[in-house]
Amino acid sequence: AAVGAAVGPVVGGFLVEHFWWGSVFLINIPLMAVILPLGRWLPPDSRGAYDGPWDVAGALAAAGRDEDCGLLLRQGVARPAAEVAEAVLALDGAGREGEARALLGAFVRVRTPQEAAELAGGGGDRVLPHLLAAAREVSVEREWDLIHALRVAGVPGV
Repeated sequence: AAVGAAVGPVVGGFLVEHFWWGSVFLINIPLMAVILPLGRWLPPDSRGAYDGPWDVAGALAAAGRDEDCGLLLRQGVARPAAEVAEAVLALDGAGREGEARALLGAFVRVRTPQEAAELAGGGGDRVLPHLLAAAREVSVEREWDLIHALRVAGVPGV
């Protein structure tokens, strides 16, 4: 990029001075004729093994945008508890336990213990341990509130 910024005005000035102004655009044709074939073979293959939808939260976290990742999770937990339970099960089934834990952690922080009990009731046995662990990571009080809400809701296994 630095070379293009340094050479571009010089080459562009030469072309405009000796030819017509449209020649500054036509110079791109031979450049692209060389660069496109090289671009087909030089870069390494970057396709991953995961064929699912694009992982927006993972991409934001990898880019160091933790605030945006947290915002995305908070927007996700605004969905109904049944949809969040489905998402957690899908993430867990795809081997993405970290994302499932992060989603549950955001859910426990934002929603009430009664809503978390509703999520546990709709998520089956696989969601309950992750939900309790997420509540424990928030605070001991939040874990006890969740356990009480689970017992009141009659969720088995508490």
